Amino acid sequence: MFRSSCPWFIDVDWSNERYPNQIEFANTRCRTCIGSGGQQGCERIHHQVKILKRTGCVDNVYQYEEQHFLLPIGYTCAQAKEIENSAPADPPSDDVPVPV
Repeated sequence: MFRSSCPWFIDVDWSNERYPNQIEFANTRCRTCIGSGGQQGCERIHHQVKILKRTGCVDNVYQYEEQHFLLPIGYTCAQAKEIENSAPADPPSDDVPVPV
């Protein structure tokens, strides 16, 4: 993680309102990759995990709700995204579902 061209480190987040209480995640202070001349950027690598979020207490028993969380597990160098748009897009019609 330190020898990468997009160096990252492990941070820790702690909360009594969820299980697990402690979550370790990748973090970086770099926006561009070392030695790329600003042509490549540091991109997060995510992994989806489940956590239990405390929602209340009933009869002295904590209640939890399952939630999905995108956990940053590392960083990699990637080319900048290029978007080519040669013509204006037509607005979607009401009968065609639009992906979210």
